[in-house]
Amino acid sequence: MRTIAFAVMLGCGVASADPPAPTVAAIAVAGAFACARTHDAAVACWGDVPGGAQPTPAPIAGMTDVAGLVAAPGRLLAWTTAGSVLEWNGALTRVAIKDVVEVAVGVDAACARRRDGSVACWLGTNLPDDAITGATQIAVAGHQVCAIVGDDVSCWTIGRDPAKAEIVAAAHGAVSLAGHDRGAPTFVAAVPHRLAAWTWKSTVTAGVVDVGQRFALPVPALTDSTAVAIGDTESCALGLALTCWTDDENPVPRKLDAAGATAIALGDGFGCAAMPDRSVRCWGGSARSIVSTPVDVSGIADAAQLAGAGETACVRRANGHVACWGSRITEASRSRGIDLIPREVPDLADAREIFVGVRVACARRASGRVSCWGYDGTATRTKPTDIPALARASWLGVLEADVCGLVDGALVCGTRRDTQFAIPQGATELWRGSWYRGTYQCARVPGKPALVCEQSWSSRGGQLDVNPTTFGIELTDVAALQLPVMQQIPWVCVAKHGDVTCASITGDPSSANIAGVSGVTGFSEGPMHVFDGGGATCAVTSDHQVSCWSDLTNIWRVPAITDAVEVVGGDLFACARRTSGKVSCWGDSDFVSNAVPATTSTPALVPGVGL
Repeated sequence: MRTIAFAVMLGCGVASADPPAPTVAAIAVAGAFACARTHDAAVACWGDVPGGAQPTPAPIAGMTDVAGLVAAPGRLLAWTTAGSVLEWNGALTRVAIKDVVEVAVGVDAACARRRDGSVACWLGTNLPDDAITGATQIAVAGHQVCAIVGDDVSCWTIGRDPAKAEIVAAAHGAVSLAGHDRGAPTFVAAVPHRLAAWTWKSTVTAGVVDVGQRFALPVPALTDSTAVAIGDTESCALGLALTCWTDDENPVPRKLDAAGATAIALGDGFGCAAMPDRSVRCWGGSARSIVSTPVDVSGIADAAQLAGAGETACVRRANGHVACWGSRITEASRSRGIDLIPREVPDLADAREIFVGVRVACARRASGRVSCWGYDGTATRTKPTDIPALARASWLGVLEADVCGLVDGALVCGTRRDTQFAIPQGATELWRGSWYRGTYQCARVPGKPALVCEQSWSSRGGQLDVNPTTFGIELTDVAALQLPVMQQIPWVCVAKHGDVTCASITGDPSSANIAGVSGVTGFSEGPMHVFDGGGATCAVTSDHQVSCWSDLTNIWRVPAITDAVEVVGGDLFACARRTSGKVSCWGDSDFVSNAVPATTSTPALVPGVGL
């Protein structure tokens, strides 16, 4: 079963449009909330904001004339064009400091840089104390503060004598700086032709933080960075492209689809970028709880086809356009977050049929071409890319992570060669599934009433799976088949003449009908009625309702749906297309909260926010 876990975020980012002088931050991310400066220089926030959840961007009363903002869990600080500092933690207060042009913040520490380059810092509710002068940018992590002063980066402990500040040799010439407390205060700086990162090993004696050993961290070799941001799980650098990395011990950079971004901000698995068109693109999220009542996907009222797998769903619209939502179809990342805001697939307006896998999707187009996008285990396609070998396919489907088709009786896949199973001669349709005990394939062959099945099995405790060539079910005249799925459903189900029969493959091979479920022509995975990390089998019934079952006796109807046409999904997330053309989804609440941006290498637009 899949497990998703998230921690609390803390982060801020300050962009530098024309180094070395940084621009003000127009976005801020911390905890499970984010804020952005709007067109009228006010501030709108969304997510788990201080004082309660706010699913869509809403203005913060009293925050006007805002020049920039930063955030930490439970608090937001903004500075105005007049140089005042405002703090909001559910209530709005004014910090006793003036002529401010930049603020950096931590959980209980903050520093402000004045127009003359002087820096004042404070802990908790203490009044600001002057520190150094001549700074052009500042960053806070824990109780440590670093500042760009001339060509050097100086770091010291808030509350200690800044004259004892240490120079970070690796950051000489830095044009941008960011900090975050990752258990120990950690900083990253954009230096011409490279990046620098360092961590302070700190000990606390009588409430005072002492500076300990400092050491360098390896970072990707990026040569054009003019702004950096750091969060709990990843760091990002902004230059000609936006590049992020998550593994500090062995950084592996990944580029995000945010060309031209003007500012970035990061937290724990959650980041945002300000775009030149005044929109905000965010990625990341946080896990919450199960929601069993379906919620409509916004903006979908003309669905012609629905397809999905795992944690991603896509809809083909009546005009040939395709929109997707869920976990984004791209390479896996450490943090996950899913929403119900459809994102239009670029450069695709003539789709006639769509296929969706765990992280890859394809469309058969009006011209007969097959175009795919997403991550298929070998390559990432950010836009639909033609796969010429599949243009003549008589059948298309997504097997595991890749798209495959039957061409002249042979199986052709997009990026890999499939050698696990032989394809029966003349096969017109395939099903494939896997569970921890084995991998299974069935094919439909013209002239043969029964499906042709085989397995690649493994043993466990000396016990072998039941031979899946029989499954304990007669496979003649099968209209639909649900094979075992990895770590979720240890049985096989078939639909014949509308009735559903299922059989366990882990013990007793006898079969049983699913009571009260009739008129079924296809199956899908779906989430448990009461979420426990497992999965269920779902199907549309003759009365256009959606029935799901987690075992032969635990059967339920999905509430509030009486006009379903088809259903798709995975163990955490499922969607139904309705006769009205609308699409409704249910499952883990990450999937039904517009406040949680989508996790992917392709950031999603936050609705209603402009910079």
